[in-house]
Amino acid sequence: MVALAVALFLHSVCSQTTSSFLWSNIDYFSGRNLQIIAPTPARDLQDVLAQLSAKGSLQSYLNSKATPELVVLFIEQSLRSDEISALASSYDVDSKGGALANLKAFVETSTSSLVVPYVTGSVAESVIMPLVESLPAAASAVCVKSPESEAVSAVFAARGRPMVSLSLAELRAKLASDWALLRNGVADLIIICFDAPQPDPEQGATSYARNDAAVRDVIAALGPTSYVAVYASEATEGSSATVRSFPIASQETRGYEELRAQSDVNVNWPAEMIQAALVMFPFVVIIVVAVSCTCQLQSELRFEGEKVKRQ
Repeated sequence: MVALAVALFLHSVCSQTTSSFLWSNIDYFSGRNLQIIAPTPARDLQDVLAQLSAKGSLQSYLNSKATPELVVLFIEQSLRSDEISALASSYDVDSKGGALANLKAFVETSTSSLVVPYVTGSVAESVIMPLVESLPAAASAVCVKSPESEAVSAVFAARGRPMVSLSLAELRAKLASDWALLRNGVADLIIICFDAPQPDPEQGATSYARNDAAVRDVIAALGPTSYVAVYASEATEGSSATVRSFPIASQETRGYEELRAQSDVNVNWPAEMIQAALVMFPFVVIIVVAVSCTCQLQSELRFEGEKVKRQ
């Protein structure tokens, strides 16, 4: 029963977190295919994109001397941690990555890479919105046109940083050309928000495979340009924000962001996790009481034999 409770608790964690995959063609990370198993706040992804603070859990995995020319952020609208294994055919003996074959290849073969399987919180609130403030004045921000990217563009425009909007085909053509963005000596930002997946499992897998092919095409178009790529997913159902709904920053929301930034930990506790903890608690109490009672058992050190009466 205890094992069942533990499994329920772990499943609740996986079903409420998303996964992030990061890779680079330079020594931006301290190794290849590094993994962080502990739940990681999405806010810590800022360390990768802008190296803003030394407090984040990812800071020790970065090479501060490496400066990429481009930061490319790929955002899925819904991809939980427990869905990654099925899409990538992780349990197949000869798995080649399934619908995420290109993503798997990038993580395994790039010069440096990092995998964060359990990310908590919203990428929109914790990463994109602070990035607007932290981008250098000389840096450019490019967004691929899509319904999901409209809110992102609106936030940048509201902060006085209008984005360049291109179609995916236009972006690939620009990257393959002598684009000034690729040689301005500043880490520019490219955001690609993929469409939300279809509710049907088969069609959903097809849409993820199509997005995976788009990642391959964009990275291939970069050629020798130094870059850091991040493949992340927006908050799943039950979270408080999505790319479509995060608010345009006002004075009130900016104050809220500053208050959140002062917190060292930013972990959401969904209902499933609380339920699993409540289920585990009685079993933990029973085990503690049982062990305590066992330790307090007392018995005689020796037993006297049966007395024999003399005739």
